[in-house]
Amino acid sequence: MLAQAILYRGAGFATVWPQFLAIAFVGAALFGFALAHFRRTLNTSRLEKRQDAFRCAGLAGSAWPL
Repeated sequence: MLAQAILYRGAGFATVWPQFLAIAFVGAALFGFALAHFRRTLNTSRLEKRQDAFRCAGLAGSAWPL
């Protein structure tokens, strides 16, 4: 609908700003969720690598901090 307003009717930004704002908000929210998921994935894999390193070194049950 936003593209139709701009392309077919020649609507200016003053006309379509509420729709543009809604699309920008949804895009920012989805980007934020994707970024948080990506960071969690990286942290999980980093933690698993550290735990594997401690297991290989025989330090799995020791008081060493992860």
